[in-house]
Amino acid sequence: MDRITSMKVFVRAAQAGSLSAAARQMGISPAMATKHVNRLEEHLG
Repeated sequence: MDRITSMKVFVRAAQAGSLSAAARQMGISPAMATKHVNRLEEHLG
């Protein structure tokens, strides 16, 4: 998974207030948004 995209999902979720809203805005599924954030968390520890 692309870390830049994962960071974009994270920022959009913070701005929108939820992962679901971020997913809608980015045109991805909520499950994919969750995977992006989880991978980012794993990478950052």
